[in-house]
Amino acid sequence: MVCVLEDLHWAGTPTLQLLSHVTQHSAQSRLLLLCTHRTTAPDRSDELTYAIADLYRLDGVRRIDLPGLSADEVAQYLVAEGGLPVRRAREYATVLRDQTGGNPFFLRETWRDIVARGDAGPVRPAVTSAPASIRDTLQRRLSRLAPREREVLETAAVLGDGGAVRILVAACGGDPGEALSALDTAARFGLVDAEELARGRVAFPHTLTRQAVLDLVSPSRRALLHAQVGDMLESSGVGSPQVVRQLAYHFARASALGYGGKAAEYLALSAREAVQSLAFEDAAAWYAQAAELLDGPEPEREELRFAAARSYVRAGDAATARTLYLRLGDSRDPGVRLRAAVGYEDAAFRPGLPGADACALLSRALDDIPADPDDPGYVWALASLGRAMAFAGDGRARRVGEQALEFARRLGDKRLLSHALVAMMFQPIAPGSTDHWLALAAELAPLARESEDWEALGIAAIFRAAIAYVHADPDAWSDAIADLDRAVRGSGQPVLAHLRGCNDYAHAFLRGDFAAAERTAEDLLELGRSFGPDAGEGPYGLQMYMVRRETGALEAVRPLVDVIRQVQATWEPGLLALYTELGLTGPTQSLLRRLLESSDVSQARQSWWGEWIAVLVFLVEAAVALRDADAARRLRPVLAPFTGLQLVAGQFVALFGPADAYLASLDSVLGDDESAERLFERALDQNRALGSVVHRAAILAAWAGHLRSRGDLSRRYEEMRDEARRLAASTGQVRLMRALDPPTAHAAGLTAREIDVLRLISRGRSNRDIAAELRITENTAANHVRSILIKTGAANRTQVAMMAVSRRWVDDHGPDPGP
Repeated sequence: MVCVLEDLHWAGTPTLQLLSHVTQHSAQSRLLLLCTHRTTAPDRSDELTYAIADLYRLDGVRRIDLPGLSADEVAQYLVAEGGLPVRRAREYATVLRDQTGGNPFFLRETWRDIVARGDAGPVRPAVTSAPASIRDTLQRRLSRLAPREREVLETAAVLGDGGAVRILVAACGGDPGEALSALDTAARFGLVDAEELARGRVAFPHTLTRQAVLDLVSPSRRALLHAQVGDMLESSGVGSPQVVRQLAYHFARASALGYGGKAAEYLALSAREAVQSLAFEDAAAWYAQAAELLDGPEPEREELRFAAARSYVRAGDAATARTLYLRLGDSRDPGVRLRAAVGYEDAAFRPGLPGADACALLSRALDDIPADPDDPGYVWALASLGRAMAFAGDGRARRVGEQALEFARRLGDKRLLSHALVAMMFQPIAPGSTDHWLALAAELAPLARESEDWEALGIAAIFRAAIAYVHADPDAWSDAIADLDRAVRGSGQPVLAHLRGCNDYAHAFLRGDFAAAERTAEDLLELGRSFGPDAGEGPYGLQMYMVRRETGALEAVRPLVDVIRQVQATWEPGLLALYTELGLTGPTQSLLRRLLESSDVSQARQSWWGEWIAVLVFLVEAAVALRDADAARRLRPVLAPFTGLQLVAGQFVALFGPADAYLASLDSVLGDDESAERLFERALDQNRALGSVVHRAAILAAWAGHLRSRGDLSRRYEEMRDEARRLAASTGQVRLMRALDPPTAHAAGLTAREIDVLRLISRGRSNRDIAAELRITENTAANHVRSILIKTGAANRTQVAMMAVSRRWVDDHGPDPGP
């Protein structure tokens, strides 16, 4: 039998006597007594202490002290109770462990409060207020304190964890002995840490205890206590950055009592120290707070806002920075307006926002100052305008950027030249001009290293890495990543860390480690959530699509296709790709035609590794899967400039491999076998330099598919197919293995040529189309169709097409394998 006695600290004397009697006389019984009790005043009583002490001398009595839950245990709770992914649960666990001390009740109530307020977003260590249930629990303990004891505890809560006892005693005033006695009482009640008191420091068991005490103090008294504590700290001497931060904190909360000027001074000092420590989020908040509290000239407040906006950008919160720059743009000073416009553009291009707003701000600001090419401020703004125009799709953008770069070189200002080079690198890049952009990056990198402009070094490295992939140059890619690592360490900017992670995703994908690629994509999504309103899941969605289509996981969304189709915000090129992969011939054909009719496919020449590359590839893959010669003819001239290069969308959001493999597939559809053979061979040669097993398997599978479509089932075809299958099996490319599986129509007695004809029938081809595609006469095609109908027992072409798809007689459940 197990007998559990909860909350023994509330037991009366008779109950304790009964417990003692049962314990002493049940040693030989099969009875387990499990008793729980609190060990701190006011719940602990002398009667309980004496009763338990007497029981310790008995055999079989054990005391088990229960520490707070560890961070790992808190994470397990959040997974089970909150349904959080393990990675996010671990992030929350560390913060919640500090806030609650691992107390299970406090943990549960805090988490419920977070969920109720809808705050389960990015993890923040600060606690704005304690949950009401916890305040009520602690209020009962506080009610047993004498008024003077409670005043001292309230002052300790204002002083904060780690505050010196001597400062607390001085801030409390009156008899020091009374203050020390009050602290001893608080320690007995478990409200402060007794061991820390012995070391001369004030510490609460956990953040929530302190916060609950603060929540019970009126706002006016709290401001007064902050002023008292701040005065005492200041009089004791301002030595360390930690003391400066404490002064900023206390005087800011006493600003209603006339301490705003002091608060602004110490906040600005704290912010500058935070910038030096790469703590940009803290620096931004402190600069912004200082600007609001400063009681001084407007230019001083403007400088604080500029500093806050710069820090927000470096912290990855470009949206808040843009808000500040717009506010600064209302200044009466044209110089301030120009700087604000430049800052706004800087905060707009990072998340890839359209440049129209930035163009308007910069144009108006530039109109208010002389167009002086010898003025560094004018040249800086001109370079920013060129970049904004590029993001706005203005055809004059490159000319403006080149003019700014020319002016910067003539002035000889290295910082200005770095900015002009950075801005110039975001101009549209045509396939044939990658060497020019590589030269710009090569010019920028040493300038950035010399001036320790880590952000500029990072941007140069980002472009060098992308160009290295495009050129299939792994050594250059490694060199670029080394510079990107330096930039991440030197700048501390989360945006650069995010882009560095995109390179990790790319390498995992290329070597076929799709599990690692998926984990990296999830990590990047979590990091991106810290970017504020600019955070988006588009890149994550495309990264996961690329992984899941290779691993054959897209079948899971087949039942949801109709729902996805009806969502207004659905990206249609992505929907086309999904249709293609799922082998939905009718929807694929309809959407492909609509996109080709509504899209200006020539815009592919306007952006080298932007989103359009993914659009172009998805259009090509659909055309190849459908064997749509008309679409292939329209798309081939658009893709042709990329010959000899590799295709990548975004900053390694989607890696498609050699463009020549896609051109070869288009040529296969168009019947140009000689060109297809040549281009497939060139694609394999290019991939040998990069060494991607994923790309090699895809190229071989596409080539084998081309040979099979021509009826060439020779030994060369079999070797190519077998190697592709072996590579795909080694990486888990289920998509390719399915495409390479031999059709199962042999059970119906169909020949290999009849299988090819049946495949085209299932795609809605006429006898004339079949004859043209298979290079046979129309009469021969008709004979094959007649033989298929006889062997399968189908009444007509429509029925046999339905049988072919439903019984998997042909491999049209998915597209022809693409490179």
